[in-house]
Amino acid sequence: MQPTIEAWDVHKGFGTGSAWRSILGGVSLTVARGETVYLVGRSGSGKTTLLSILGCILTPDRGSVRILGQDPAQLNVAQRASFRGRNLGFIFQSFNLFPTLSALDNIVLALSAQGVGRKAAVLQAETMLEQVGLSQRIRVRPAQLSTGECQRVAIARALAGNPEVIFADEPTASLDTENGQVVLQLLTGMVRARGASLVVVTHDNRIFPFADRILELEDGRLKQEQAPHTGTQRRSMMKGLVA
Repeated sequence: MQPTIEAWDVHKGFGTGSAWRSILGGVSLTVARGETVYLVGRSGSGKTTLLSILGCILTPDRGSVRILGQDPAQLNVAQRASFRGRNLGFIFQSFNLFPTLSALDNIVLALSAQGVGRKAAVLQAETMLEQVGLSQRIRVRPAQLSTGECQRVAIARALAGNPEVIFADEPTASLDTENGQVVLQLLTGMVRARGASLVVVTHDNRIFPFADRILELEDGRLKQEQAPHTGTQRRSMMKGLVA
């Protein structure tokens, strides 16, 4: 089965002249369908830049990327935006919910932008909110939701269009340990059930047990692959998370 993500010798820098700075210095990786991969490393190591390239937001200066068999560099700006909307989902640390819209309408708006009709979008949004445990909160606005509930809405919105790849940038940074565990367990379970791929940028080692693979970036290069906790180690860590 073809990987959902393939990247070969990806380089990226910003600035001009003496102010130019290399961010990524030759990154290669693949992500399989149904796999959850974490990108970890210190601030400035290139994690978010790599996520943006894999998410078809930025293009590499050198090297190549294929997402679901498509080379984003061969698409113009409008085509890349359409490709992202149809195939990719995004979850952010700050949730990025519209404060004046209810949980339901935040998802309906995202589906409408993908061309889904209002009636179908409402039904789909209601189904997604039920799946994340918010069926009683669909008419509530973000200000009246807890941080954990806001992140659940963001997950429901990201998965509503049934994307094949989901990208999450520091999805638990605003959550306490218990909510972070619940949210990642929910997200990982839903992604695996759909056979999608999940790529997470995180500093949060509390959620490492949910990863299939952990890739460490240092100074724009993949330093090493860490083995996530399994078996007894995983059970021990999960017990510690809820202690």
